[in-house]
Amino acid sequence: MGNFEAKHPRAKDGKFTEKHRAEAGLTLESALVDESYPVSEEWDDIPGVDPANRAAFEAYSKELIANGLVPDVEEFDESFQGEYASFDDFAAGYANDMVFDCEDYEAMSEFFDYDAYKRDTGLGEEEAEELIESGDTEAVKRYFDYGAFAKDMEDSYVSEDAPGGNVFVFIRN
Repeated sequence: MGNFEAKHPRAKDGKFTEKHRAEAGLTLESALVDESYPVSEEWDDIPGVDPANRAAFEAYSKELIANGLVPDVEEFDESFQGEYASFDDFAAGYANDMVFDCEDYEAMSEFFDYDAYKRDTGLGEEEAEELIESGDTEAVKRYFDYGAFAKDMEDSYVSEDAPGGNVFVFIRN
């Protein structure tokens, strides 16, 4: 039995025992949140969580607690990507930072809208590939399918509602 299991034994149904949830400062009754994610007194001081990220930690914890698990601050820190206007906004920023700035030509090619390029320029796929490989990322951005890229990212990331209509984005575990 690992050290974690020794400290946090599970009941026969696989869930953590109530005793250990209570020792962690959380109980299902006190920690479950409703759809509006109100920040309750139970969440005021969570050791290791930056107070600025308290609402994000609460959103992150919601599903874990519903499944009888205790949220882990280190896993939250590794998973939390930030607050964005929308998941598409996060994906567009990711594309600009990781695809274009890092010159990921494979991703540029995979999400390039060849039909729009042909319609606008009259040029074919071979010329589009030359454009992608040329390093002219500003020209490639005009034909990058950000919507398809965001859809593809849903396999690796998840968003939860944040106050004010924004979303919190987390790496999917």
